[in-house]
Amino acid sequence: MSIIISGLMILMISLYGLGAILALVFARRPRLANVIPNIITIVGALTGIGATLTHLLSNIDQIYLGNLITSVPYISLEMSIDRLSAFFILALSILTFAVSIYSIGYLTHYYQKRNVGLFNFLVNSFILAMIGVLISDNMIAFLMSWELM
Repeated sequence: MSIIISGLMILMISLYGLGAILALVFARRPRLANVIPNIITIVGALTGIGATLTHLLSNIDQIYLGNLITSVPYISLEMSIDRLSAFFILALSILTFAVSIYSIGYLTHYYQKRNVGLFNFLVNSFILAMIGVLISDNMIAFLMSWELM
């Protein structure tokens, strides 16, 4: 069960990252820079809702997501999800779902006025940073995610 939940969490993070990258790729085409990243963000939010509900309804207390070892001695970025972080990721995913649905229609007013791709890149990057704050398991990972946010 924990493998499924950790896989869904990694998929959610990957989808938000893909949405951010595609927003920059399609930055010159406002309609594509609006619709494609927001649909990917909606799928990522639904994945996050499913992963966190599965975690909250299971008997698992904490799920280890990964460890990124740096070249600096004694510094590593550890990530895990417990019940409290799952609850906040659930709230964040529900809000992200609503914002992404609303943004598809709302951003049509800004197609020729502003860079819609940059907006979607920044929104997805902000969501990734907030998730980083919630899943950080040590001080270094928390501070790095907080500064990115």
